[in-house]
Amino acid sequence: MVNVERREFQRIKKKFRVLFRRTKDLFWLNKSVSENISLGGLKVNLNKMLLVGDTIRLKLIAGVLQGPITADAKVVWIEDNTASKIRNYKYSVGLQFTNVGWTQLKKVVVEHDESAANLVS
Repeated sequence: MVNVERREFQRIKKKFRVLFRRTKDLFWLNKSVSENISLGGLKVNLNKMLLVGDTIRLKLIAGVLQGPITADAKVVWIEDNTASKIRNYKYSVGLQFTNVGWTQLKKVVVEHDESAANLVS
């Protein structure tokens, strides 16, 4: 089987602190760290089980000089890591942004990866 890359945006390996909750919940469920991010979404490692299709509210903590970036996202894939060696995390989760502050996100992505600058201009 051939693995075909279907991404619209370049991924950047960058760790941001992430707070999240399902949109139907009142309280923030968990904290995590992103594994990679793009203008289309991000990958996070979690111990909390989510379902494909869940809608999530995120706060990305990009740095001390910028406020958090609030975004809505949809769970598009889940990988069970319980049999692997990924430390401390049971699941890897792919999240697709459905609503995000594009100006803030573009600035953060470009700031952290100069090669992405030509993708967002």
